[in-house]
Amino acid sequence: MIQNKEDFDKAFREFPTELDFEKEMLCIYIFTCNYMGLPYEIIKMSLDDRLLKIEVDFISPKKGAIGSATIPKQRCLVVKMDKLDITTAEFIQK
Repeated sequence: MIQNKEDFDKAFREFPTELDFEKEMLCIYIFTCNYMGLPYEIIKMSLDDRLLKIEVDFISPKKGAIGSATIPKQRCLVVKMDKLDITTAEFIQK
């Protein structure tokens, strides 16, 4: 979770959009993936006390498409959202 400018500056040299850390925050999920060409989507987000759960899944290729498995590589999913009073964010990959 990045909830302030100081942590943001440690993590990023540049970012494609402006952030107002008084109102916004980022949750970042770094994971290993064999399918680099497949996009991910957020399926569900829920807040339980101070725990944010973000369920993500990759969008499967169309039936009959050729697979794109590669050597496992690191991917990064960044979620920009309204600032929440949370202590933990948990990403659940379906």
